[in-house]
Order: sequence, then structure tokens, then C-alpha cells
Amino acid sequence: MQRFYTAIIEKASKGYGVFFPDLPGCTSFGETVEKAAANAFVAAQAHAALAGEYGEKLPARPVPRNGKSQSANSGAIIAKQSG
Repeated sequence: MQRFYTAIIEKASKGYGVFFPDLPGCTSFGETVEKAAANAFVAAQAHAALAGEYGEKLPARPVPRNGKSQSANSGAIIAKQSG
């Protein structure tokens, strides 16, 4: 099952930090925005895999704060959880 999670990318002193508001503890970093986004994808996948190994469920896709639905291409990161 694919779920989409918003990744927040912030400028850091030597690159870009990434965190997922709906995936506590899931963070990443990259020297460029592109590398940060690519690393965030890997981090979300690893987070989902580990959650699955420990029998934890990923949170359902949150409803956007503005109440409007988001398209699948709105800048979200995909996380798959098997099982």
C-alpha cells in the first residue's frame, strides 16, 4: 500500500534538513534540495520497513490542514509498508 507523506525541507548551514510531521523520528539531510528529497524518500521507505518489522502501522494519510485534497504529485514522499 502506498501512502503519501509531506516532507518539510529546511535550509541548514551546510545543506538541507528534512523531516516528516506525520512520521516522528524520520529525518534526513542532503547537500542540495534534490539530494535532500532523494534521501528523504529513502528515509521514509526505511521508516516504513522498520515500522512493519515491529508490527507498527504507519499513520493514515492526514487530511490537509486547509481541508483541500492534495494530488499525488504535490511534493509528498511515498512510503510503502508491506504486510
